[in-house]
Amino acid sequence: MLKYFVLLLTTLNFTLFAEKPAERQNYPFPIDAVHSDYRDEELVKLWGSLSDILDPALGDYRKIEKYLKYGKRPYLDAIFNQGIKMGWGFRHWKSTDPLDRTVVYATRILQGMKFVNSNGEKPFQKVIALGGVSKEDRTRCVILFSSYNYDAWDGEMLYADKMQAIVDDLENEGYKGHVLVYHGGYPMIDRGGLYLAHVPYSFKVLSLIEASLKGYQDVLWLDTSVHPTNDLSEVFKTIENTGIYLVWTGINFDYDYNLGIISDAAAKSCNLEILDLAAIPHTIAAIIGISFRNDNHHDFLREWYQLTTATLPAMSFYPEQFLLAVAAWRTQKKPSVYFWDVMKLRSLIPVKPQKADIPFWHDKS
Repeated sequence: MLKYFVLLLTTLNFTLFAEKPAERQNYPFPIDAVHSDYRDEELVKLWGSLSDILDPALGDYRKIEKYLKYGKRPYLDAIFNQGIKMGWGFRHWKSTDPLDRTVVYATRILQGMKFVNSNGEKPFQKVIALGGVSKEDRTRCVILFSSYNYDAWDGEMLYADKMQAIVDDLENEGYKGHVLVYHGGYPMIDRGGLYLAHVPYSFKVLSLIEASLKGYQDVLWLDTSVHPTNDLSEVFKTIENTGIYLVWTGINFDYDYNLGIISDAAAKSCNLEILDLAAIPHTIAAIIGISFRNDNHHDFLREWYQLTTATLPAMSFYPEQFLLAVAAWRTQKKPSVYFWDVMKLRSLIPVKPQKADIPFWHDKS
Protein backbone atom coordinates (compact mmCIF):
# COMPACT_ATOMS: atom_id res chain seq x y z
CA MET A 1 0.00 0.00 0.00
CA LEU A 2 2.90 2.36 0.73
CA LYS A 3 4.38 1.69 -2.71
CA TYR A 4 1.00 2.51 -4.23
CA PHE A 5 0.89 5.74 -2.26
CA VAL A 6 4.36 6.78 -3.45
CA LEU A 7 3.46 5.87 -7.05
CA LEU A 8 0.43 8.14 -6.87
CA LEU A 9 2.57 10.97 -5.59
CA THR A 10 5.10 10.67 -8.40
CA THR A 11 2.50 10.53 -11.17
CA LEU A 12 0.87 13.85 -10.28
CA ASN A 13 1.91 17.27 -11.55
CA PHE A 14 3.90 18.53 -8.62
CA THR A 15 7.43 18.59 -7.29
CA LEU A 16 8.23 16.02 -4.60
CA PHE A 17 11.39 16.29 -2.55
CA ALA A 18 12.76 14.94 0.67
CA GLU A 19 15.57 17.36 1.45
CA LYS A 20 15.37 18.91 4.88
CA PRO A 21 14.51 22.62 4.46
CA ALA A 22 16.74 25.20 6.04
CA GLU A 23 15.54 25.86 9.57
CA ARG A 24 14.88 29.30 10.92
CA GLN A 25 17.86 30.38 13.00
CA ASN A 26 16.36 32.81 15.48
CA TYR A 27 13.00 31.24 16.09
CA PRO A 28 11.43 32.94 19.13
CA PHE A 29 9.32 29.96 20.19
CA PRO A 30 11.40 28.32 22.91
CA ILE A 31 11.32 24.63 22.02
CA ASP A 32 14.82 23.32 21.53
CA ALA A 33 13.71 19.90 22.70
CA VAL A 34 10.31 18.32 23.28
CA HIS A 35 9.67 17.09 26.80
CA SER A 36 6.89 15.65 28.94
CA ASP A 37 6.06 17.17 32.30
CA TYR A 38 4.19 13.97 33.15
CA ARG A 39 6.02 10.92 34.52
CA ASP A 40 5.05 7.49 35.73
CA GLU A 41 7.19 4.40 36.22
CA GLU A 42 5.84 2.56 33.18
CA LEU A 43 6.35 5.51 30.83
CA VAL A 44 9.88 6.26 32.05
CA LYS A 45 10.74 2.56 31.64
CA LEU A 46 9.44 2.69 28.06
CA TRP A 47 11.60 5.70 27.19
CA GLY A 48 14.63 4.02 28.70
CA SER A 49 14.05 0.85 26.67
CA LEU A 50 14.30 2.61 23.31
CA SER A 51 17.56 2.38 21.39
CA ASP A 52 17.41 6.09 20.53
CA ILE A 53 14.26 8.14 21.08
CA LEU A 54 15.66 10.85 18.77
CA ASP A 55 16.39 8.37 15.95
CA PRO A 56 14.07 5.42 16.61
CA ALA A 57 14.39 2.06 14.90
CA LEU A 58 11.35 0.12 13.75
CA GLY A 59 11.55 -1.93 16.92
CA ASP A 60 11.34 1.23 19.01
CA TYR A 61 8.15 2.29 17.29
CA ARG A 62 6.68 -1.15 17.90
CA LYS A 63 7.53 -0.91 21.60
CA ILE A 64 5.56 2.33 21.77
CA GLU A 65 2.64 0.77 19.90
CA LYS A 66 2.63 -2.12 22.38
CA TYR A 67 2.70 0.31 25.30
CA LEU A 68 -0.21 2.33 23.91
CA LYS A 69 -2.29 -0.81 23.41
CA TYR A 70 -1.43 -2.90 26.46
CA GLY A 71 0.14 -0.53 28.98
CA LYS A 72 -1.51 0.33 32.28
CA ARG A 73 -1.33 4.05 31.45
CA PRO A 74 -2.86 5.32 34.70
CA TYR A 75 -3.55 8.79 33.31
CA LEU A 76 -6.27 7.23 31.13
CA ASP A 77 -8.29 6.48 34.24
CA ALA A 78 -9.62 10.04 34.10
CA ILE A 79 -11.41 9.30 30.84
CA PHE A 80 -12.75 5.89 31.69
CA ASN A 81 -13.89 6.96 35.14
CA GLN A 82 -15.78 9.78 33.47
CA GLY A 83 -17.47 7.32 31.14
CA ILE A 84 -18.52 5.13 34.02
CA LYS A 85 -19.79 8.18 35.90
CA MET A 86 -21.94 9.16 32.91
CA GLY A 87 -23.30 5.62 32.49
CA TRP A 88 -22.00 5.19 28.96
CA GLY A 89 -22.12 1.40 29.09
CA PHE A 90 -18.45 0.65 29.54
CA ARG A 91 -17.63 -3.00 30.00
CA HIS A 92 -16.25 -3.99 33.37
CA TRP A 93 -12.52 -3.26 33.48
CA LYS A 94 -9.56 -3.60 35.77
CA SER A 95 -6.39 -1.51 35.67
CA THR A 96 -4.42 -4.72 35.12
CA ASP A 97 -6.28 -5.40 31.87
CA PRO A 98 -6.55 -2.14 29.91
CA LEU A 99 -8.16 -3.79 26.91
CA ASP A 100 -11.27 -4.30 29.03
CA ARG A 101 -11.58 -0.60 29.69
CA THR A 102 -12.36 0.45 26.14
CA VAL A 103 -15.22 1.50 23.97
CA VAL A 104 -14.88 2.00 20.24
CA TYR A 105 -14.13 5.72 20.48
CA ALA A 106 -11.66 5.35 23.34
CA THR A 107 -9.82 2.59 21.49
CA ARG A 108 -9.61 4.77 18.40
CA ILE A 109 -7.98 7.76 20.04
CA LEU A 110 -6.00 6.20 22.83
CA GLN A 111 -4.75 2.70 22.25
CA GLY A 112 -4.51 1.61 18.62
CA MET A 113 -2.11 3.98 16.85
CA LYS A 114 0.32 2.39 14.37
CA PHE A 115 3.56 4.29 13.79
CA VAL A 116 5.05 1.79 11.31
CA ASN A 117 3.79 -0.67 8.73
CA SER A 118 3.70 -4.38 9.51
CA ASN A 119 5.98 -5.19 6.54
CA GLY A 120 8.88 -3.17 7.91
CA GLU A 121 8.59 -0.05 5.75
CA LYS A 122 9.91 2.96 7.59
CA PRO A 123 7.75 6.03 8.22
CA PHE A 124 8.60 9.04 6.15
CA GLN A 125 8.09 12.77 5.85
CA LYS A 126 7.87 14.49 2.48
CA VAL A 127 7.32 17.99 1.18
CA ILE A 128 5.21 18.33 -1.98
CA ALA A 129 5.30 21.58 -3.93
CA LEU A 130 2.02 22.28 -5.75
CA GLY A 131 0.94 24.94 -8.21
CA GLY A 132 4.37 25.63 -9.63
CA VAL A 133 5.94 27.04 -6.46
CA SER A 134 9.62 26.42 -5.92
CA LYS A 135 11.02 24.00 -3.40
CA GLU A 136 12.54 26.99 -1.57
CA ASP A 137 9.18 28.75 -1.20
CA ARG A 138 8.10 29.08 2.43
CA THR A 139 4.96 31.19 2.05
CA ARG A 140 2.23 28.57 2.53
CA CYS A 141 2.14 25.09 3.95
CA VAL A 142 -0.70 22.58 4.38
CA ILE A 143 0.07 19.84 6.92
CA LEU A 144 -1.30 16.30 6.53
CA PHE A 145 -0.61 13.42 8.91
CA SER A 146 -1.37 9.73 8.44
CA SER A 147 -0.71 6.83 10.76
CA TYR A 148 -0.64 3.29 9.33
CA ASN A 149 -4.14 2.62 10.63
CA TYR A 150 -7.35 2.11 8.75
CA ASP A 151 -9.97 4.80 9.18
CA ALA A 152 -11.54 4.03 12.55
CA TRP A 153 -14.98 5.24 11.46
CA ASP A 154 -15.47 2.70 8.67
CA GLY A 155 -12.38 0.48 8.76
CA GLU A 156 -12.19 0.13 4.98
CA MET A 157 -9.74 2.86 3.99
CA LEU A 158 -6.19 3.52 5.11
CA TYR A 159 -5.48 6.97 6.44
CA ALA A 160 -2.65 7.11 3.89
CA ASP A 161 -5.20 6.79 1.08
CA LYS A 162 -7.36 9.46 2.67
CA MET A 163 -4.31 11.72 2.86
CA GLN A 164 -3.51 11.08 -0.80
CA ALA A 165 -7.09 12.05 -1.73
CA ILE A 166 -6.56 15.44 -0.09
CA VAL A 167 -3.28 15.93 -1.96
CA ASP A 168 -5.22 15.22 -5.16
CA ASP A 169 -7.93 17.71 -4.17
CA LEU A 170 -5.37 20.40 -3.39
CA GLU A 171 -3.76 19.98 -6.77
CA ASN A 172 -7.08 19.84 -8.64
CA GLU A 173 -8.35 22.98 -6.93
CA GLY A 174 -5.24 24.97 -7.83
CA TYR A 175 -3.61 25.31 -4.42
CA LYS A 176 -0.22 27.04 -4.66
CA GLY A 177 2.15 26.14 -1.88
CA HIS A 178 3.79 23.25 -0.07
CA VAL A 179 2.16 20.21 1.48
CA LEU A 180 4.04 18.74 4.44
CA VAL A 181 3.15 15.04 4.52
CA TYR A 182 3.76 12.75 7.49
CA HIS A 183 3.23 9.04 6.86
CA GLY A 184 3.72 7.20 10.13
CA GLY A 185 6.31 8.11 12.72
CA TYR A 186 5.87 11.35 14.61
CA PRO A 187 6.66 15.05 14.16
CA MET A 188 9.82 16.57 15.65
CA ILE A 189 11.44 13.15 16.03
CA ASP A 190 14.98 14.52 16.24
CA ARG A 191 13.88 16.95 18.95
CA GLY A 192 12.18 14.33 21.12
CA GLY A 193 8.65 14.33 19.67
CA LEU A 194 8.08 10.76 20.88
CA TYR A 195 8.18 11.99 24.48
CA LEU A 196 4.60 13.14 23.83
CA ALA A 197 3.42 10.13 21.80
CA HIS A 198 1.38 8.93 24.79
CA VAL A 199 -0.79 12.08 24.59
CA PRO A 200 -3.59 11.50 22.04
CA TYR A 201 -3.26 13.69 18.95
CA SER A 202 -0.20 15.55 20.25
CA PHE A 203 1.18 15.19 16.73
CA LYS A 204 -0.98 18.16 15.71
CA VAL A 205 0.65 20.79 17.92
CA LEU A 206 4.09 19.29 17.26
CA SER A 207 3.63 19.37 13.48
CA LEU A 208 2.62 23.04 13.61
CA ILE A 209 5.73 23.84 15.65
CA GLU A 210 7.89 21.83 13.26
CA ALA A 211 6.45 23.68 10.25
CA SER A 212 7.51 26.94 11.86
CA LEU A 213 10.98 25.56 12.51
CA LYS A 214 11.19 24.79 8.81
CA GLY A 215 10.59 28.46 8.10
CA TYR A 216 7.00 28.45 6.84
CA GLN A 217 5.09 31.71 7.15
CA ASP A 218 1.42 30.66 6.95
CA VAL A 219 0.49 27.12 7.97
CA LEU A 220 -2.80 25.21 7.75
CA TRP A 221 -3.43 21.86 9.44
CA LEU A 222 -6.11 19.67 7.81
CA ASP A 223 -7.48 16.39 9.16
CA THR A 224 -7.64 13.60 6.58
CA SER A 225 -11.45 13.91 6.52
CA VAL A 226 -11.44 17.57 5.45
CA HIS A 227 -11.42 18.13 1.70
CA PRO A 228 -10.89 21.53 0.07
CA THR A 229 -13.31 22.69 -2.62
CA ASN A 230 -11.23 25.64 -3.82
CA ASP A 231 -7.60 26.82 -3.83
CA LEU A 232 -7.79 28.00 -0.16
CA SER A 233 -6.50 31.45 -1.09
CA GLU A 234 -9.17 33.12 1.06
CA VAL A 235 -8.28 30.92 4.02
CA PHE A 236 -4.61 31.77 3.71
CA LYS A 237 -5.47 35.45 3.29
CA THR A 238 -7.26 35.28 6.64
CA ILE A 239 -4.25 33.54 8.21
CA GLU A 240 -1.91 36.19 6.83
CA ASN A 241 -4.09 39.15 7.84
CA THR A 242 -5.27 38.02 11.28
CA GLY A 243 -2.55 35.51 12.18
CA ILE A 244 -5.00 32.75 13.04
CA TYR A 245 -7.73 30.60 11.48
CA LEU A 246 -9.91 28.77 13.98
CA VAL A 247 -13.36 27.25 13.43
CA TRP A 248 -16.10 27.53 16.08
CA THR A 249 -18.83 24.89 16.39
CA GLY A 250 -21.42 27.32 17.78
CA ILE A 251 -21.36 25.91 21.31
CA ASN A 252 -19.09 26.42 24.31
CA PHE A 253 -17.41 23.75 26.40
CA ASP A 254 -19.87 23.79 29.27
CA TYR A 255 -22.19 21.94 26.87
CA ASP A 256 -19.56 19.21 26.34
CA TYR A 257 -18.79 19.08 30.04
CA ASN A 258 -22.44 18.48 30.89
CA LEU A 259 -22.44 15.56 28.43
CA GLY A 260 -19.38 14.09 30.14
CA ILE A 261 -17.13 14.57 27.12
CA ILE A 262 -14.81 16.86 29.09
CA SER A 263 -13.65 15.03 32.19
CA ASP A 264 -13.46 16.61 35.62
CA ALA A 265 -9.77 15.73 35.70
CA ALA A 266 -9.08 17.55 32.43
CA ALA A 267 -10.90 20.70 33.56
CA LYS A 268 -9.19 20.63 36.96
CA SER A 269 -5.77 20.09 35.37
CA CYS A 270 -6.37 23.21 33.29
CA ASN A 271 -7.42 25.13 36.44
CA LEU A 272 -10.84 25.74 34.93
CA GLU A 273 -14.19 26.24 36.66
CA ILE A 274 -17.59 25.56 35.12
CA LEU A 275 -18.07 29.29 34.51
CA ASP A 276 -14.81 29.28 32.57
CA LEU A 277 -15.98 26.40 30.40
CA ALA A 278 -19.13 28.35 29.58
CA ALA A 279 -16.94 31.10 28.14
CA ILE A 280 -14.64 28.89 26.03
CA PRO A 281 -15.79 28.43 22.41
CA HIS A 282 -15.69 24.81 21.25
CA THR A 283 -13.05 25.19 18.54
CA ILE A 284 -12.53 22.20 16.27
CA ALA A 285 -9.07 20.74 15.67
CA ALA A 286 -9.74 19.47 12.14
CA ILE A 287 -8.81 22.84 10.58
CA ILE A 288 -6.16 25.00 12.27
CA GLY A 289 -4.37 27.93 10.67
CA ILE A 290 -1.57 30.00 12.15
CA SER A 291 0.85 32.60 10.78
CA PHE A 292 4.50 32.70 11.75
CA ARG A 293 5.25 35.99 9.98
CA ASN A 294 5.83 37.48 13.41
CA ASP A 295 5.64 36.28 17.00
CA ASN A 296 2.16 37.67 17.74
CA HIS A 297 0.61 34.22 18.04
CA HIS A 298 3.39 32.23 19.62
CA ASP A 299 1.71 32.65 22.99
CA PHE A 300 -1.21 30.58 21.68
CA LEU A 301 0.99 27.77 20.39
CA ARG A 302 3.14 27.86 23.53
CA GLU A 303 0.06 27.52 25.76
CA TRP A 304 -1.26 24.60 23.71
CA TYR A 305 2.12 22.88 23.83
CA GLN A 306 2.49 23.35 27.58
CA LEU A 307 -0.99 21.95 28.24
CA THR A 308 -0.05 18.96 26.10
CA THR A 309 3.19 18.28 27.98
CA ALA A 310 1.18 18.08 31.22
CA THR A 311 -0.78 15.08 29.80
CA LEU A 312 -3.73 15.18 32.25
CA PRO A 313 -5.35 18.24 30.62
CA ALA A 314 -5.71 16.11 27.47
CA MET A 315 -7.65 13.39 29.26
CA SER A 316 -11.03 14.07 27.69
CA PHE A 317 -12.83 12.59 24.70
CA TYR A 318 -11.77 15.68 22.71
CA PRO A 319 -8.07 15.58 23.70
CA GLU A 320 -6.33 18.05 21.39
CA GLN A 321 -9.55 19.90 20.58
CA PHE A 322 -10.12 20.85 24.20
CA LEU A 323 -6.51 21.98 24.68
CA LEU A 324 -6.57 23.97 21.44
CA ALA A 325 -9.71 25.78 22.58
CA VAL A 326 -8.38 26.46 26.08
CA ALA A 327 -5.13 27.83 24.66
CA ALA A 328 -6.98 30.08 22.20
CA TRP A 329 -9.28 31.38 24.95
CA ARG A 330 -6.46 32.09 27.37
CA THR A 331 -4.48 33.98 24.74
CA GLN A 332 -7.57 35.79 23.44
CA LYS A 333 -7.53 34.25 19.97
CA LYS A 334 -11.11 34.34 18.72
CA PRO A 335 -12.45 31.85 16.15
CA SER A 336 -12.36 33.10 12.59
CA VAL A 337 -15.43 31.36 11.17
CA TYR A 338 -18.50 29.38 12.14
CA PHE A 339 -18.34 25.64 11.47
CA TRP A 340 -21.60 25.38 9.57
CA ASP A 341 -20.59 28.19 7.24
CA VAL A 342 -17.53 26.35 5.99
CA MET A 343 -18.41 22.66 6.17
CA LYS A 344 -20.86 20.32 4.50
CA LEU A 345 -21.62 17.65 7.05
CA ARG A 346 -24.40 15.20 7.70
CA SER A 347 -25.91 16.26 10.99
CA LEU A 348 -28.57 15.02 13.38
CA ILE A 349 -29.09 18.46 14.90
CA PRO A 350 -30.72 21.53 13.35
CA VAL A 351 -28.23 23.99 11.87
CA LYS A 352 -28.54 27.34 10.19
CA PRO A 353 -28.28 27.46 6.37
CA GLN A 354 -24.74 27.23 5.04
CA LYS A 355 -23.18 29.87 2.87
CA ALA A 356 -23.12 29.07 -0.81
CA ASP A 357 -19.37 29.62 -1.16
CA ILE A 358 -17.71 27.20 1.25
CA PRO A 359 -13.99 26.52 1.53
CA PHE A 360 -14.23 22.90 2.67
CA TRP A 361 -16.45 19.88 2.72
CA HIS A 362 -16.40 16.99 5.17
CA ASP A 363 -17.09 13.42 4.14
CA LYS A 364 -18.07 11.82 7.46
CA SER A 365 -20.98 12.29 9.83
